[in-house]
Amino acid sequence: MPNRIFIQKCSTKIMSDEQSVFTQAIINSLSNTDQATREDGAQTLLAIIENPLSIRLCLQVFMLPGQQPNILHATNVYLHKAIKKHWKFIDDEPRIEIQNVFMQIISSVNLPELTIPTFLSSIKYMYSHDARGWPELLNFMANNTQNVFCLHLAIAIIPKMKSDVITSTKYFFLTLSSSALVSNELKIKLLGLKIFHVFIMMLNEKEGIEVHIQHLMEIMAASESFNAEDLTCVWSCISDLLVLEFIPNELIGPIIEIAFKIGQNNEIDPSTRAIPIESLIPILENFTNEMLMQLFTICIDITASLMESEDKINEQMLSHFDSASSSFDHDVLYPIIQERIQFALNSPSPYHQIAGLLIFRILLQNFPDLVYKDIDFVMNFLIAALSSQTELLKQAALKVVGDFDKTFKSANAYAPKVLPLVMPNIISPVPETRVEAYAALNSIFGILDTKISDFLEKYLQVSAQVPDDNLVQYISLLSFIITTAEDFSDESCDQIMVLINQVFARNDSDTLAACLSVASALLEQDETQLEFVIEKFFPLINVFMQQDNSTIIDETFDFLGNLAHLLRENSLQYFEPFIPAIINFLDDSRITNEVKTGIVINTSKIAKFCNHAELVNHLIPNIINGLKSEEDEFQSQSAVAIKKIKRLINPETAHNLFVALFSCLTEAVEYNDHITDVLLAAGKLIINCDQSNLQFFLNTTVDFIKCVFESRWELLKGKAIHESPSAESLLPPLCHLFSAVVHYPTPINDTICQFLMQWMTKNNELDLFEITGTLADCLEFKHVSEETRQAILNATIGIMGNATEPSLLQNLSYMMNMLVQNDPNLLGSIVQLLPTFEKWRQISSDEKFGYQDVLANLASLYIQIAVRAPEFPIPMIVFSLEQFPPFDINETSSMAAAMMNVVQNKQDPTILTAATLAIARFFVMDESKIQKAKIAQDVKGMMAQFLKAICSQNQQILMQIKVNFGRQKSKLRKIEAILNSP
Repeated sequence: MPNRIFIQKCSTKIMSDEQSVFTQAIINSLSNTDQATREDGAQTLLAIIENPLSIRLCLQVFMLPGQQPNILHATNVYLHKAIKKHWKFIDDEPRIEIQNVFMQIISSVNLPELTIPTFLSSIKYMYSHDARGWPELLNFMANNTQNVFCLHLAIAIIPKMKSDVITSTKYFFLTLSSSALVSNELKIKLLGLKIFHVFIMMLNEKEGIEVHIQHLMEIMAASESFNAEDLTCVWSCISDLLVLEFIPNELIGPIIEIAFKIGQNNEIDPSTRAIPIESLIPILENFTNEMLMQLFTICIDITASLMESEDKINEQMLSHFDSASSSFDHDVLYPIIQERIQFALNSPSPYHQIAGLLIFRILLQNFPDLVYKDIDFVMNFLIAALSSQTELLKQAALKVVGDFDKTFKSANAYAPKVLPLVMPNIISPVPETRVEAYAALNSIFGILDTKISDFLEKYLQVSAQVPDDNLVQYISLLSFIITTAEDFSDESCDQIMVLINQVFARNDSDTLAACLSVASALLEQDETQLEFVIEKFFPLINVFMQQDNSTIIDETFDFLGNLAHLLRENSLQYFEPFIPAIINFLDDSRITNEVKTGIVINTSKIAKFCNHAELVNHLIPNIINGLKSEEDEFQSQSAVAIKKIKRLINPETAHNLFVALFSCLTEAVEYNDHITDVLLAAGKLIINCDQSNLQFFLNTTVDFIKCVFESRWELLKGKAIHESPSAESLLPPLCHLFSAVVHYPTPINDTICQFLMQWMTKNNELDLFEITGTLADCLEFKHVSEETRQAILNATIGIMGNATEPSLLQNLSYMMNMLVQNDPNLLGSIVQLLPTFEKWRQISSDEKFGYQDVLANLASLYIQIAVRAPEFPIPMIVFSLEQFPPFDINETSSMAAAMMNVVQNKQDPTILTAATLAIARFFVMDESKIQKAKIAQDVKGMMAQFLKAICSQNQQILMQIKVNFGRQKSKLRKIEAILNSP
């Protein structure tokens, strides 16, 4: 087929039989009496629009006078389909003809309201796929400024314009919007405002918009009487302009005044009152205390009104309390919020009381230290609310209890007070109350580290009263309750099994899947229950595997995968009975790829921990099929499975998988998520490859990287990678692939570094994070030239002064740490950078979230410097010790060794105290985390002996440890076990 398709000019006379067939097909498709006629008409139309000439048939219908609205609407739909199907293949001359007809229709045909959105969509599509930029359209709009459709058209095409067109049309669109803004008709005035809004957001310039701002203020002043849609139009524009800081400061006051006036007007629907209040968020930090008090009062009142009108919980407007917590000093803000809560709780209106109670959720999350002094008041009100006959008040209290796990430092002390009140609500006649009750119980049991008596029995007693809609939640919660049952017994287990069998008899897939979590809970609660789990639950696995239910199969394999992860290297003897069935699933070609995805990833976990070669052999064809499939998730999970079994595959299989991975890459024509996992898997195979594969893997990868650098990778469509729309998605996995390559001496290593350093000039900190990680590997493995090495150092130091993004700071800290450990000659230069490191530490310490990895890597860097620099400041050493064990678990091993070196050579009391507390924090971690830290046994032994020695010599430190972990008895027991060991 030729690249371009000519269609006859729209002015060409159309044969009457063609038009008749088309028109009759439209009429048939609209038949409201005969389904067969409708279907025949639709099929005929779909066949007609396969021909590009169908565009002229559709347009001719619009040009004929007296057409019914439903005929025009149906024609419009097929016109849009035809445009999307053929427009890219139509030559310029007939394109212009078609565009002219569209403009003729706009100017002469009174389009029915129903047809306008789709008609606009066709114009938008033609505009966005017209290299000329359709200049006639702009001229047309300029000559028809009072045409309402043209105003709609401007709003539609502005977001499709390129940046240079936006800049060049600034005067036109500002003039167009201004002429509409002065109209006496509100509809046209608001369309003008929308044009200004959408255009200024694209332009992002405030010069020349003073008149528009004045018009906006006039419209805003009258907006109290607008409907919700028009009010949103006005105030969304105000909000965006406030974000861009395009509104002069002297107008901020009047904006707040009008917003408050509307927000306080009880004659207006509460959801409408909320619109202007929401628009104030961008300037919240400029509010005075008095403004905050007024804002919070309005928010509580709107929330109460919304709940009264809807008869359900609505927390939308309370988000302002959350926003304020990030903008104001908590010591100043807390009393203001506290006073508003007291005012709400003392209100005779139960809805205001509910709003006040819901604010506790924000306080408990954002002001935990400050709210503790009022905790007795909080608990008393919660208990009263949970006992209330007002259902919404009870639901609000349950929501607050549901946040216990996010705030209370001593939740175990408060949970028993509310459990008896929460428990009955799981069988409440009100569905919303039941949902909140389960959420509250899940929260409580999720944080308890002490056993509870009697609750399991009571919980099981109500099983027969649980509504069907909540059975899944009931079973899922049961798994939590089992792990905390102090009085768990075989009798309890028998009762649970009766319940599970009852559930199984229902043959409900969701509930059956929930039962599997109970099996995991039994084993997690007590390792001695393993035989019980095998005896009682494993038979269910065989039954589940024979069900013709994809959900059950998927959940069953999830359970098996999770169990493998739990049992780890001891898994094989337990999974052996299921291996044949698992293999059958792997080999069954009838199973859909969606289900195969879960089977492959979970079987890879089993194969990994069971070290099962036969499973691996049956996995490989599925993995290769997954990589070849066109389903993104199957491709992704197949690549992830390769990473899990990478150490179990022989060189020949590794070779085949490597080839399959690179086939995925070279055949890709657009970016999908699986590309990331494929690149990561390829990197893992390179790092873990057999010597026999090494050269092939490296050569293949080097050739691929050259394709990337030279824009020959088809996915890039001839563009340099940094110009690709997928650049931000591709850079991270590519950097991991580069890191794998620079583990070895290859001819492209220096080129990789030069490429990355060139990318660094973009000065995008998110990109710099990925780049510096790979450059750190280049320095660590020393497979680059000295010239490149020096260039990396210079480039890195060049960005350090202005770096603020946490991930970037993390990698820069890691790189400096690696240099300290591997290149003694650079120690002095790195020590001179301490002011920069301290600036990063200050930034990180000031932030509540997002900088824990930075602190961990800075702490690791400092402790390594301290080992090598005797005069390193003690406060910085103490800071390092206070971060141990680090948030970044990969830093734990090196930090532990360095810490023990420091305490052996520095007898400063503050260092010894900090080290003792740090070691205590390490030993109370979960065993799985201790294993992942990969600290050498001799170092762990030294740490334990140091802890014992200091605690035996210093009772004050010992008491501090007991205070630190006194409310977490399981952790305190771990400390005591070490202290009492030989």
